[in-house]
Amino acid sequence: MPSTPVQTEFEHRMRMPDGRWLAYADYGDPAGRPVLSFHGGLSCRLEVRFAATFCRDQGIRLISIDRPGIGLSDYQSNRSILDWPEDIAHLALMLGINRFAVLGWSAGGPYALACASRIPHLLTHVGTIGCMAPVHGRPDTVRESGLQVDRILFPLVRRSPWIAAQFLRATNYLSPALLKRNLLREVVCPADQAVIESINGADMCDFFYEALRQGPWGTVQDYRILGGPWGFSLQEITKKIHLWQGDEDRIVPPCQARWLAERIPDAQLHLVPGQGHFLLRNCLSDVLTTLTDDPVQSPAIRAHSQLSLI
Repeated sequence: MPSTPVQTEFEHRMRMPDGRWLAYADYGDPAGRPVLSFHGGLSCRLEVRFAATFCRDQGIRLISIDRPGIGLSDYQSNRSILDWPEDIAHLALMLGINRFAVLGWSAGGPYALACASRIPHLLTHVGTIGCMAPVHGRPDTVRESGLQVDRILFPLVRRSPWIAAQFLRATNYLSPALLKRNLLREVVCPADQAVIESINGADMCDFFYEALRQGPWGTVQDYRILGGPWGFSLQEITKKIHLWQGDEDRIVPPCQARWLAERIPDAQLHLVPGQGHFLLRNCLSDVLTTLTDDPVQSPAIRAHSQLSLI
């Protein structure tokens, strides 16, 4: 089925086979090389809006999708990470896209890995930025998080989802200026601080407020799913995975990227000197150029878990 009429490029929706609406933003060149982007935690399709002009100029179509219950996407009961590849395959089919790259930022990383596990035949390239490691079976993941909200929500969504929902409702009333000030206090990487300082409070936080547009339950569910078993083995992934990681990232520290690279059979870890969690804003060209290279013309797959400094 076609998407509904939209008011802006940021508010497309597509009907899923079960009747749900899945929302997405369509940035860049409509006829460009497609990259499907999966947002981080407490975020939504708007987080890569800054890349729109670059993508248009470089012939890239960047499609950023709201997960169920977040932004404009309908809530999906009892969903798992492995439901996501089915949604992505259907969205691509209805958009007339045969093959595409996927990019997962932070908490969106596991969803990109799930696509690599379940729909590798549809993917040209797979990339993650500051991808979180599993929480289930690796309790250090939560302890290592540099954001207090993550250290609160991951255990809370399992012990008391209702309290977690009230916590999110309360944070939704905080002003952009206060949210920005709190983020600057927690982020210690100079590159990340510079990115945050360069963006006005409203633009910095619009993706956060939009994530909670329908209320907190989509985000509560997202944290619960990410904190549980992912449902697939990293060792079974056959696609090459690009893991971009700032070496000064303290929100999701480099040890988690290394942990993933050791377990994914064909992982290339790009450890970026002097960058933090928001490295996409400073390394946009490198990331998107790599993900939109013609896979037929790209060099042969390199050895297991290479490390490159860029």
